[in-house]
Amino acid sequence: MLSAINRLWFAPLLIVGVSVVYAGTRHEDLRSILRHTTTCAVTLVLIMGAVAAVLEVLAYLQ
Repeated sequence: MLSAINRLWFAPLLIVGVSVVYAGTRHEDLRSILRHTTTCAVTLVLIMGAVAAVLEVLAYLQ
């Protein structure tokens, strides 16, 4: 059953989890944690998107 699930569906949960834990270790106020979580999650998504774009371009040029 789990082999039929696309692993990409776990990426948003992993990004949110990593962002919350990272922000929680840096801040103690809930508002600061949520703000930092959002910033960290957006940064992770942008970096992952940039890496994916570079890999697609390299695959296209091959």
